Amino acid sequence: MRAAVLRGEREVKLEEVADPYPGPREVLVRVRAAGICGSDLHVYRHLRRMRERTAMVDPVILGHEYSGDVIGVGSEVDGLRIGDRVVVDPNSACGECPTCRQGGVTALCERLRIYGSAFAEMAVAPSRNAYRIAPTSTHDDASYTEPLSCVLRALDLVGAPTGRTAAVIGCGPAGLLFVQMLSLSGATRVLAIARRPASLLAAKRMGAHGVIDATTEDPGGRIAEVTRGTGAAVVIDTVGSRETTLLAAAVASRGGSVCLYSLPPADEVSFAAWHIFEKELRILGANRNSGTFGRALALIESGRATPGLLTSRTIGLDDLPDMLSLLGAGGGNGRSAIIKVVVHP
Repeated sequence: MRAAVLRGEREVKLEEVADPYPGPREVLVRVRAAGICGSDLHVYRHLRRMRERTAMVDPVILGHEYSGDVIGVGSEVDGLRIGDRVVVDPNSACGECPTCRQGGVTALCERLRIYGSAFAEMAVAPSRNAYRIAPTSTHDDASYTEPLSCVLRALDLVGAPTGRTAAVIGCGPAGLLFVQMLSLSGATRVLAIARRPASLLAAKRMGAHGVIDATTEDPGGRIAEVTRGTGAAVVIDTVGSRETTLLAAAVASRGGSVCLYSLPPADEVSFAAWHIFEKELRILGANRNSGTFGRALALIESGRATPGLLTSRTIGLDDLPDMLSLLGAGGGNGRSAIIKVVVHP
């Protein structure tokens, strides 16, 4: 099959690789739609660092937000058959490590396996991780299930700010999903902070009650003004830079919660310890889903979640190396208008 193989940092090549074959409890999926995630770009830029931290297996094929058609089933698969349209939860817990035995939280599994490799014509996944999608759902919309499920997991941890103000720092795809889910959660006010005009416009479409252009406004001052000095009960930082982590703690209300939801550019970031101490803030990390995949799919299929609004471009596999180069560079050169790219292998 054809696949986009990551051979080195910022080096993706289209190659013919061996067709995957499903194990007894796995299904073979013909990939129809696969979203480019910020974590894909992080590995694209920092492959060496990620090899040191994770058990990456060659060939490295990125892509884990995907849906497609079942074209093969293992001998022990029950409940799925060839022709089923599915979306795949790529996160598979081992069920045996101490963490799994104590709580069964997928995100914290010590031997978590990621069934990705979706920037290819085919991929395999455990049958238990493949969810049928409704006949009325598109593959493109279904491919957003994984990122939305991760957002729901983060909000489960941080708590719904019902009747209070929430702030989202950074309005890439994840930040925009947070904006919509916080709006649905009963927050009185959801404020979105971003730098790009396209992101600010998208935040309004996703339900933000107010947007703050960080290039021309003081986010801290604006949030203080809007909340009459109380701050935001929940702050989500989807950027992870020194600047944004400092801002997150500064704009959080007393007794508020700050969720770090990003792969930071550097290993260390900064907090103003006084804000954490004096306001008794909760600082939480969230990195992937856990028991939220079905809920995310239901939100998309019901129309309550509308992630398809975020799709800026759909491309074929042939265009993926250039698109990763463009997105990986950041900044201008056409990047500023792109929110989300979905690949059709």
